[in-house]
Amino acid sequence: VLSNISKKLAGSNGHPRGASTLSIQLADIIHEDDKKGGRKDWGKTKVKEFLYAPLLEQHFTKEEILTHYLNLAYFGYSKDDKQHLVGIEAASEHYFGKSCAEVDWFEAATLVSMVKAPTVMGTKARSDWINGDTSSKSVKRLIKRAAYVIENLPLVDDSFKEKDHDIAKKRLNYSQFNFYQNHGESLADSFLSEVLSRQEVINRNSEKLPNRTIIYTTLD
Repeated sequence: VLSNISKKLAGSNGHPRGASTLSIQLADIIHEDDKKGGRKDWGKTKVKEFLYAPLLEQHFTKEEILTHYLNLAYFGYSKDDKQHLVGIEAASEHYFGKSCAEVDWFEAATLVSMVKAPTVMGTKARSDWINGDTSSKSVKRLIKRAAYVIENLPLVDDSFKEKDHDIAKKRLNYSQFNFYQNHGESLADSFLSEVLSRQEVINRNSEKLPNRTIIYTTLD
């Protein structure tokens, strides 16, 4: 599923969004460290990518290049684990709580959509959605991108039937992303942090405060 969707985004003739090929985008990821020199090294880095891309195509099939790309692509940041999400498997586990081999059409389309702007359509959109802000700019942007992917699915995979399309469209229309929420980062943790921060404010602004302060909350 993910393979076919990604091919569509890359273009049937191998030319993805913009002017790059998927091979060049993979080369771009591989030479990520070369960009740390700033704009002065930008030209050299681009030359390396264009020279490196044909070598990738000589040694790997298109399927293998796509697999490498999905395994190295950036999908945002996990605030739960405080680490960057690199690779489709890590992204699938974070966003949907399951292996990428187990995602459905809608989830696959959502994951692939994130690659275009992972911080906005991945990290921010998930955070907004979990917090109930399903009409935020980030969520709307993700919806728009996912809609494009879903509309083109029938062109790249014969197994994508009309009923699958209808289900995916319905979930998209109602923003039913059902992002996985790590309950280890429970509401209680956030609530406790808020209470403690308010206590610090009280301590700073109160001259006379008992040595032992008891705070009552409605949270069990």
